[in-house]
Amino acid sequence: GGTTSAKAPGVGSWKRYETVRPTSDELRAWFTEATPDGLGVLCGAVSGNLELVEYEDTETTVAAKALLEAIGLGYIWRKIEAGYSEATPGGGVHWLIRTETPPEGNQKIAAMPCPGAPKCNKHVAGRPHVLIETRGEGGWVVVAPSAGGRDEHQSQNPYRLASGGFASVAVLTDEEHRLLFEALRSFTTEEAPKPR
Repeated sequence: GGTTSAKAPGVGSWKRYETVRPTSDELRAWFTEATPDGLGVLCGAVSGNLELVEYEDTETTVAAKALLEAIGLGYIWRKIEAGYSEATPGGGVHWLIRTETPPEGNQKIAAMPCPGAPKCNKHVAGRPHVLIETRGEGGWVVVAPSAGGRDEHQSQNPYRLASGGFASVAVLTDEEHRLLFEALRSFTTEEAPKPR
């Protein structure tokens, strides 16, 4: 359903939709009678085992693709990007995937200590800075063509579909999913990069 610019659901409580899809009348009301600020999608079994993999920034996305190529798993990221990939207002990337079995709940896949300003103005230097996270069972995500403008990144950029669409979201086998997440977890580091 629609969301506000602060990412709060515009449909009130969304918990019931974790297990029950909205009716046609509800959808019609959300998208014809209201003026939604954006579009939010529930992840998990109710949405056909939908899971989001979110990269905080372009650097992490590029590095993840390079790693997957280097270890012979490049076909996985290409399959995912052909299915659904979007740019976030803050410079990150969303990959939507479907899994053979229902995904786990939201996970922090990789993090580092925050490097602080000027590289990051969201966190206190040294505190956890998530690089890659997921939205799975019980989670939801704002997607294109929603507007940006959240306080934490001061961006007015929209979420922008880069490739694919909802009809073509890639389905990963349980083995592909395991291998992908195992590789992505290697991005966790104990040291923050030095500011440039």
